[in-house]
Amino acid sequence: MVRLRVREVAEQEPRVNRTKLGRAADVSATTMDKIWSRPQDISVRLDTLVRIADALTALKGRNVTILDLIEAESGEGWAETSSTDKQ
Repeated sequence: MVRLRVREVAEQEPRVNRTKLGRAADVSATTMDKIWSRPQDISVRLDTLVRIADALTALKGRNVTILDLIEAESGEGWAETSSTDKQ
């Protein structure tokens, strides 16, 4: 399971909020509300995460990547081992 960390990353900068980020990333308000309030229950397309990362980079003045916006929840197993480890 993957959990989105968009809210945590955005709130590191006091002047970034859900509305401003959604407008800068060209993401609908409904999608931003779901990402903001239920980060573990939503699936988003990769291009949406790219737009959000690019908007955060512009708003925060530092490089934000997609990897900064996602977190693997423990207990799933796929994050700890890769397919090459099983050989």
